[in-house]
Parts: sequence; structure tokens; C-alpha cells
Amino acid sequence: MLYSVVVLFDPQRTGSNRLHSSRKTAPLRVMTYNIHRWAGEDGRLDVGRLAQVIQMARSDVIGLNEVLHPVMIGSRNYEPLRELADRLGMVFAFGPSGWIDRNGPGWRGPAGNALLSRYPLAGVVNTLLPGLPGAKQRSMLGATLSSGPMAGLSAFVTHLDHVFEGTRLLQIRAALDRLAQHGPHFLCGDFNTPGFQGPHSRRFLPPVLRSMRRAGYLDAFDALGKGAGHTFPARSPLFRIDFLFFPMRWAHGLHLAQTLDGAVTRRASDHRPVVAEWSWPETAAA
Repeated sequence: MLYSVVVLFDPQRTGSNRLHSSRKTAPLRVMTYNIHRWAGEDGRLDVGRLAQVIQMARSDVIGLNEVLHPVMIGSRNYEPLRELADRLGMVFAFGPSGWIDRNGPGWRGPAGNALLSRYPLAGVVNTLLPGLPGAKQRSMLGATLSSGPMAGLSAFVTHLDHVFEGTRLLQIRAALDRLAQHGPHFLCGDFNTPGFQGPHSRRFLPPVLRSMRRAGYLDAFDALGKGAGHTFPARSPLFRIDFLFFPMRWAHGLHLAQTLDGAVTRRASDHRPVVAEWSWPETAAA
């Protein structure tokens, strides 16, 4: 059973409109990024470092996993998500998963997913996903770009169970049921299941990724990326467990996909982000 719950949303910011006129024909750059509860490889909470990774990628819409909002450091409340949005000149929405993460190195806070966007967001909804007994509650956050050249595109971000593929399968089926009601959209996040390791791996995909393919979704990196594209662990990645999926009807608008690397990226989190470029496909937009 699915439940929609209240999200924390930043309605006071309107997004950056200064790019609208100059980017009408430019593709949208979308990113999925697990930020490891704000902790870098060195255990430090460094918002500036995360902002640098996103800025270097020139990302317009970002789906974040393992977000704590707000963060409690001792008795002090701190909002690194708001600070990150302010540094980037973006709006944000946060969708809690319903539990407090107390495992941060020196801090704790409500855990969930977040969206950052250069453009205003509307229709923000957070959906709690089902799970097996004993599994941590997971959720899917979604919102629609309400203005700008990509107005009408919806972004969804989720973080599936980290223990059992059976639980992940329940969660992704529920997410797909929810997404079936939407028009143009993408789903991104940490799926906690490896796949698309090369051209010969598609026949051995785990059930979650097979479900995505059967539902008509295309993984951006599998379609356009070069190399292995591994995302975890960031220092020397062995797997790709972070994905950007577009429904096939809208995937024709994809132009490129890449997994980011670099000195700052390796220190900022335990995952590497994946970025894709997308614009309205002529065949779908007609």
C-alpha cells in the first residue's frame, strides 16, 4: 500500500529565471547523487565541497539520496540542505523516509531524499514505499518543473532497500504503479542493486532492473555512457548502483550520460554522481 506524506518544501525561493531566455534550446542536465548523510570520505560535513561537485557538472535538477534534514549537531539544529540550495541558487524539496538516522559522524537527523532545481517546483509529493518486516522505511520524492524550457517534466528520486532484493522489488513495483499516472518524467536514485555492467550483462540483470526494462524504462548510462560507469565506492568503484531512468517514449531526448570522477568527487561522498543531458524529443512532444 502506498502513502503520500507531507514534504518539507522551500516555497520562498522562485528558482533562477535568468537562464530561461538563453537556454531555450539547451538540454537539461540532470544528476543523481547519494551524498552519504552529508559525510565525505574524511568524515567531514562540507557543503561547499558538495556544491562544487554539482557546479562542476553544471547540473540543473539533482536527485539526492541519504539526505538528513535538518541536521542536529549536539543541541544545535543546522540545515545543510538549505545552505546547499542557497549556494547553488536553487530551490529544494525534501521527502522524509520516516526515521531518524543516528549514524552520522557527529550528527543525526531525519533521513530521506531531496530534489534541487534551478527552476521552480510544483506538485511536490513524497510517497512511502512498502517493505518487508524489519526493513527500513523507504520513500520516493517527486515534483514537476513549473516554468522554464522544460516546464512539465517531473523528477522523481528514490533510495531502495540496502539488504534484500525482494524488498527492493516490492518497492520498485510500488514506485512504478505511482509513476504510471505521470506524463514526461524521469526516476533516479540509489537502487542498491548492481547492473548494466556491459553489453553481455543484460541477460543477467537483477529483478529490480528487469522490472524497469519491462515497464519501458531506459537507463541513460546504459544507452549513452562510455566505460563501466561504476559509482560505488567513490574512491575505487566496483559497481554501478545509481541510475537515471527515462520512459522509452521520452528517452529519445537523451543526449549523453556520464559518471563523474575527480579528486573532489572522490572525497565529497562514498558515491559518484551520474549526470545525463535531456531535451524534449520531437517525436514525443508532437
